[in-house]
Amino acid sequence: MAQSDRNVLLEVKDLTVRFYTQEGIVYAVNGVSYNLHEGETLGIVGESGSGKSVHALAMMGLIPRPPGRIEAGQVLFEGRDLLKLTDDQMRLVRGKEIAMIFQDPMTSLNPVLTVGTQITEALRLHMGMNNDQARKRAAELLDLVGIPDAMKRLDDYPHQFSGGMRQRVMIAMGLSCNPKLLIADEPTTALDVTIQAQIIELVKQLKDEFNMAMIWITHDLGVVAGLADVVQVMYAGAVAERGPTREVFTDTRNAYTLGLLRSLPRLDKKGQRLVQIEGSPPDMRIPPKGDAFAPRNPYATERCYEEKPVLLPVPGGHPEHLSANWYDLREALKQEAVAEKGV
Repeated sequence: MAQSDRNVLLEVKDLTVRFYTQEGIVYAVNGVSYNLHEGETLGIVGESGSGKSVHALAMMGLIPRPPGRIEAGQVLFEGRDLLKLTDDQMRLVRGKEIAMIFQDPMTSLNPVLTVGTQITEALRLHMGMNNDQARKRAAELLDLVGIPDAMKRLDDYPHQFSGGMRQRVMIAMGLSCNPKLLIADEPTTALDVTIQAQIIELVKQLKDEFNMAMIWITHDLGVVAGLADVVQVMYAGAVAERGPTREVFTDTRNAYTLGLLRSLPRLDKKGQRLVQIEGSPPDMRIPPKGDAFAPRNPYATERCYEEKPVLLPVPGGHPEHLSANWYDLREALKQEAVAEKGV
């Protein structure tokens, strides 16, 4: 099904988040806007501090207040603005309609409660099940995510599971109430590569089975390549580039996205040196005047330092492919290739 044929499930409009700290105001998320369609997987990538996780926590009503504050924006989930809901109303949305899986399951799971208690709590609260029904469903979920002896393991505590198994428990908890949207915040970062691949494959299967939309937050473009329909690249709390994954990877129009791709090991380019992005991300207590990436961008123009770029459709590209920059990356790369040949 084409993206345009699906209904819009989530609309994020001009989301702006600040943290008021003793060291100053942190401009964490700066006017982020995008749509997510039913059944679609959106991959959000960027370096640490780019606003990926903070924007998701803000949507879920999970940023600490204070010091955090949502300064502006709307988060429309099936037309209802989540930012206007009370804490009690938001609790009914979390888990039932939108579920979130976090990076470290040991900080998300309660160490003094059995896994069964933690999964059945949501089933009793949101699905109205009694204890026996909830335990049976919890065992089915553990079995679904590949944990053997599921009924027996409901009585085990988080420390009795390996890292990969704990993450499977978190996925089971996330899926327990059949949410319409699953947000996964770097859920495989702490796992070894083999387990990471298993978890990603599992999530892909379950997403199709439950027909969920998904937001997968990561710093790993390789993961996004095999998982996401649409990729959104964030830098300094704003969207640098967004579009269908294939288009963004093969027709990159933003220098930051290009830097991330060039720093990714590839099997088809054995022997080539990886290229690191020079410099460091900006201090988000000091909002840059123009393009936040300009000081690290070899293709930056004078305008990049003076004026903040706008996210616009790329010239001659896919209509849903957007980029925020004042330079023509295609032309710059052509000139670079000509110069290299001439050397």
